[in-house]
Amino acid sequence: MALLALLGACTTAKEIYLPSGSRGYDIRCDGLANRIENCFQKAGDLCAAKGYDLVTPQGSYIGMNSLFIKCKE
Repeated sequence: MALLALLGACTTAKEIYLPSGSRGYDIRCDGLANRIENCFQKAGDLCAAKGYDLVTPQGSYIGMNSLFIKCKE
């Protein structure tokens, strides 16, 4: 059962405030079976046709299993 939890794919998004004060999202793609493509899909779902920009959290462009994005206005 624990092995299934480790292998399971879970993509979550948490609204955050960026250093500029604008809102963005911390998108996490956890689980061994999850791929970064799932993070990009979630970003597209959140921002739709407006699109989004990747932002740099603390010197890291794209984390191991996460993206930091800001929807375009």
